[in-house]
Amino acid sequence: MANGLKRQIRQRASRSNEERAAYDQSNHDSSDSVAPPVSSDISPQAVTASQFDTPDRASDNHCTDHNQSSCDNHIHKSIGIQGSDAAVFMFYVEKVFPFLFPFYQPSLADGGKAWIFELTLTRPIVRQVALCQGLYFSLAAASGTASSLSTWGQVLTQTQDAFGILRKALRYMEGSHIADHLRGAVRVFASIVQLQRFENSVLTSENWPMHLNAALALFQQLLDVPGDGTAASPKSRFNTITKRLGHCSRNSFDEPSQTSAAEQAAFHFSASLLVFDDILAATSLQKRPVLYQLQHDLLEGSDGTEPPIDLEAVIGVRNCVLLQISEITALDAWKRQCKVAGNLDVMELAHRAMVISIPLRHETEVDPRNDATQNSNPLDAVAACACFSSGLSTNVRSSITRMWAHAALLYLHVVVSGWQLANADVRHHVDIFVDLLRHVSPALVRTMAWPFCVAGCLAEPTQEAHFRAVLETLPSSIFGTVHNAFQVMEMVWRDRDAPGNESRDLAACFRIQDNPILLV
Repeated sequence: MANGLKRQIRQRASRSNEERAAYDQSNHDSSDSVAPPVSSDISPQAVTASQFDTPDRASDNHCTDHNQSSCDNHIHKSIGIQGSDAAVFMFYVEKVFPFLFPFYQPSLADGGKAWIFELTLTRPIVRQVALCQGLYFSLAAASGTASSLSTWGQVLTQTQDAFGILRKALRYMEGSHIADHLRGAVRVFASIVQLQRFENSVLTSENWPMHLNAALALFQQLLDVPGDGTAASPKSRFNTITKRLGHCSRNSFDEPSQTSAAEQAAFHFSASLLVFDDILAATSLQKRPVLYQLQHDLLEGSDGTEPPIDLEAVIGVRNCVLLQISEITALDAWKRQCKVAGNLDVMELAHRAMVISIPLRHETEVDPRNDATQNSNPLDAVAACACFSSGLSTNVRSSITRMWAHAALLYLHVVVSGWQLANADVRHHVDIFVDLLRHVSPALVRTMAWPFCVAGCLAEPTQEAHFRAVLETLPSSIFGTVHNAFQVMEMVWRDRDAPGNESRDLAACFRIQDNPILLV
């Protein structure tokens, strides 16, 4: 039943461009079809607010200290969740979100995960995306029971409604500047990121490039909101947006409140996911990430300050590793351009590869005993107690980053030297990856499908059993991306001795099923 539902959603989400255009011209939504994916063609003028974000106009433009109380009541007015939706909502908050993002443990002093609860309760677009995911996973958990058979169609309806609300939001957001409705735009941005990831990992849709491009376009427009001037650095612009989202009003007559807003946390969280997805998408599409020019400013600290985005806090991998993967995609693009032009400088290629490899090798040698952090806040100390612990120790987190670093070095080797399974460096990194894999919970493999696939594609026949053993414990209904990665690995293994393999690269492996895959 679950597989049939996936196929139905994929088929309906894969309408031709002509069908989507005809659908967009209609004045009503069909009750028996999924709303088409959000268009990635978002013009710079197409982002302001949607019908459900209208209260933001009051909060953004008229909320002063004199009417703060009434404004807060307006902004945070809860829209009731009743009946079965309430159960699905709680399942999403308590089970699904921690499952999808096990490394995300924000400080209690900063509000923890309260922003998820607040936005889901008060904002229809965020709530619909949450219900869509919560319902799917709740039914997947209860698969095979009598009650699940009659309710699988609800997932189709929830998915349709989520796409429909996003489409209406983007239509409504035409004609005004994004700065006029900053919070509403951030909620749309966060919802697109979440729905794109849900569709890719669970429904295994080939539409992910379009939806990812939509999120990237919206994020770039958010960074272009006037504030620090057009010459301001990405870091400065990112921090400006963050500060605005933390204020009740940017037009307040008095000093605005410094209290953090739910949209501020949503912006940080979603931007982290987007940067991560953009980098991994580039490895499949064999091009530089869309945000390549911004990444160093967003992921590296300067002058003793922390970077605006901390990927380890969200997806469990240090910024350094993802930055180097991004640099490898750029190196791959440069190498291919030089080969086409007939002017590839092998010494320059080797030098660039060495610069990339140094920080990656350092990450493979990190001792987790020297990587512990101290809890500086009493609330965080309480959260670290055994009864509240997420179970992700410092050793586990360090092992995850090391596995990513080894996979990145394998990726670098293939880009520079080609497909050489017998190479000593290749065997060294795969061997260590397999050894680390034995000590990581199989459930966490869902968060690292990319390194799992990279190491698996370069594994020897005697190592295949280790990867199969991991997959056998993970149901495909909720570990779709990992199963997709394994399908790629099996196809590569079958063609291990095929003629012409010396010209193979990992991008070709990621496209071996015709459409490129996004392993997030």
